[in-house]
Amino acid sequence: MKTCKLNAGDIFSIPMNDGRFAIAQVIWMPSGKPSAKFRNVFSFAVLSIQNDQEIPITNDYLVFNNYRGEFKVIFASKEKVLNGEWVFLKKGELSNAHDRLRFFNNAGDLYFLGEHVRKLSVSEYKEHHVMAVAGYELVQQYLSQY
Repeated sequence: MKTCKLNAGDIFSIPMNDGRFAIAQVIWMPSGKPSAKFRNVFSFAVLSIQNDQEIPITNDYLVFNNYRGEFKVIFASKEKVLNGEWVFLKKGELSNAHDRLRFFNNAGDLYFLGEHVRKLSVSEYKEHHVMAVAGYELVQQYLSQY
């Protein structure tokens, strides 16, 4: 497999266990520098689940469910992106309209693009998606909801 470096906004495909493909967009890709707090994970949102790797024309992301409720952003290890198993399809960009998706809650702290913003009050926890890194099998389970 070819090594690939993706950036925020880029479109890639995830082969699914049932032969279909998830077409996804990178929301946040950390630098990977040794000093970075979150260097081995990234976040993405899924544009569509389909039988081919054509890039869909859509402006919204699929919504998934778990025990915490609905969410659009998935956090996972960068390994399958870096080794090329999750295939780069096209360079892309995120607009400021995507900023809300770039905030996340990690252990009660609010981050934006991996940079600490502030401590969250308990009442604010539900307002921000949680950085809960999904293993590859859990990613497949989320994708199979469609």
